[in-house]
Amino acid sequence: MFFLKFSDDIDHLSSFVNKGHVYINNFEYFAKHEDAGHKYDRHELASRYHQHIGASLTLDGKKFKIAEPFSIRLGDVIFSHIFCLCAVTEETLKKTSDKRVFDERLWRDFGEYIVLIHNPREFLSRLVKKINELKYYCEHDFVQYFCPITYEGEVGAFRKRNIYDYQCEYRIAINSPVDGPLDNIYLGDLSDIAHGPVHKSQSINRIENDNAKL
Repeated sequence: MFFLKFSDDIDHLSSFVNKGHVYINNFEYFAKHEDAGHKYDRHELASRYHQHIGASLTLDGKKFKIAEPFSIRLGDVIFSHIFCLCAVTEETLKKTSDKRVFDERLWRDFGEYIVLIHNPREFLSRLVKKINELKYYCEHDFVQYFCPITYEGEVGAFRKRNIYDYQCEYRIAINSPVDGPLDNIYLGDLSDIAHGPVHKSQSINRIENDNAKL
């Protein structure tokens, strides 16, 4: 397995590799910026996802049918921020039908520069250690994708609709008292476990002779 980090900001990615600067947006950033279902998702951090069939709401004594599936939040949320990566695994490589290492739509969604994290275990170790030092709580895992027309149940930080499954997302979800983005996480030089940034024009993105070429 390895991680990929995309961005349009080459300076940001350079700082990520050279200084270990990990910039982490809050959940509200992703939930409140709906853009045709690519980078953002209004269902982020919902407690539960419900089908609309048979559901209704009443307003001013009148009952209205709900026209599409919906999500709700119940009580306080556990996490406040997320850091997102594309995870390339043996399983995701087997699913590619056109010999691509990753889906080309990721350039469109997240930016035309890429960083390879070739030692994901060490990266996670350093990041979790720093988060713990800051007295924040975190969990990390692969995102599980569900069918939006049949699924009904919990969502939370690690479930998304399968319209996003091509993103092969791995998440670090954090609970922090900071309202805005986390801009204070520096892991130090990551060039021993990460490489880049590389522009889209320099990317090969092919599987050749069972070897992944980025």
